[in-house]
Amino acid sequence: MGSAGLWENFHTTLEHEGWLPYGGRVVAGVSGGSDSMALLGLLARSAPSFGWDLSVVHVHHGHRGEDADLDADLVRRWSAGLGIACVVDRVTVAPRGGESWEMAARDVRRTALLRHAGSDGRLVLAHHRDDQVETVLYRILRGTGVAGMAGMRPVAGPVVRPLLPWSRADLAAWREGAGIPCRDDATNQSRQAVRNRIRHELLPHLAETYNPRVADAVMRLAQSAGELEDWADQEAAAWLSGHWDRDVAPGQQRLAGARALSPALLDRVLRRVAQTLGFGLTEVQVRATRQGATGWPRRHQVAWHGEDLWIAAPPLDPVAFAERPVHLPGLTPLPDGQLWVADVRDATHPPDPPPHQLGVGLVDRTPSLAVRGWEAGDRIALAGGTKKLQDVFVDGRVPRRLRPLWPVVVDSDGVAVVPGLAVAARRTPRGHDAAWALAWVRPPAGKPAAPL
Repeated sequence: MGSAGLWENFHTTLEHEGWLPYGGRVVAGVSGGSDSMALLGLLARSAPSFGWDLSVVHVHHGHRGEDADLDADLVRRWSAGLGIACVVDRVTVAPRGGESWEMAARDVRRTALLRHAGSDGRLVLAHHRDDQVETVLYRILRGTGVAGMAGMRPVAGPVVRPLLPWSRADLAAWREGAGIPCRDDATNQSRQAVRNRIRHELLPHLAETYNPRVADAVMRLAQSAGELEDWADQEAAAWLSGHWDRDVAPGQQRLAGARALSPALLDRVLRRVAQTLGFGLTEVQVRATRQGATGWPRRHQVAWHGEDLWIAAPPLDPVAFAERPVHLPGLTPLPDGQLWVADVRDATHPPDPPPHQLGVGLVDRTPSLAVRGWEAGDRIALAGGTKKLQDVFVDGRVPRRLRPLWPVVVDSDGVAVVPGLAVAARRTPRGHDAAWALAWVRPPAGKPAAPL
């Protein structure tokens, strides 16, 4: 495909699909490799027509020494030449437990990129057709269901992947024809990572031995699975809107009449409910739920009573969810909703928060905020002295079932704010001081929380 042809198809696809809104803020994640540099070139060429506020973020892991520095330098210089703002974000990757460095780096990179995109931007990534094929095969080998076979979606929340229709070779040819440089990452040739073995060993073997157009076949599978997933998700949302009793008793939820659902629709319903509770379900957990009483993550107990499925949350989990950085400003995903943070230039006139919010707290603009769940012994220093968070919840008439989920915003000195309930005296803005407005935004019944 010629360079002009690919760009014209890219531009037409964006116009037709509406993946990136006109005049919106677009943040491109650019590593310096061939795929992401092609993405940068395509976006830069299309930006004037779409009126985007386009910027670039390069996440610097520091893992490859001088090569990593050269990657960052290329992205910075090429962005400057295009007149596009570029941020190089240096991060630290610390794998936990048996986690591989690659998986830990992916999570750190995604978190950093989403932070820069904020609540009003679209994060654009360079995943392409070959990545999609490798992803689907990888998931099949691990034992996925229909949702996994759908692979990566062109739009998933704030993340947009506009290059999925084109192959690695298509993009490389366009990039070379446009005179755009790139940096090669030697780790992509390593056979240690499973994804690399699928790319360099399994796919060539399947093409040579079974089907020379195996990539096309996998892409058709992903498209069909994606269309089925979209339909099932709509059906599940419609069913939940009339059958999900979230507050039937303290810590108790009921899916009324769930036994009458087909296995496929019940599967989708269960996954949406679990996502709202802040976790995912494996195929084994879904099948166990169909068959009878079972346990879900975070000590939730699930059991059938007649035609209804009941979900019981634990009475109290003192460490409800782990600490994570707060997006300032922006939306930070939580187990049951999001922490909403808006920039307030005048603390006497806070902005209106999104719907379904619980209270608004104003806090001064000192950076370095994090959010976590309530921990036993937590206290907040108010103007009249310190107070236990347990007493804050009691005074605020917060049900016990909500306390483990209520976000606690902390700084280096301890608890800074409990959205909608209390703000530490040291963080209370004065008069017309600039501030952050914080609120816990919960999804309405039947709607899942943002993916964590």
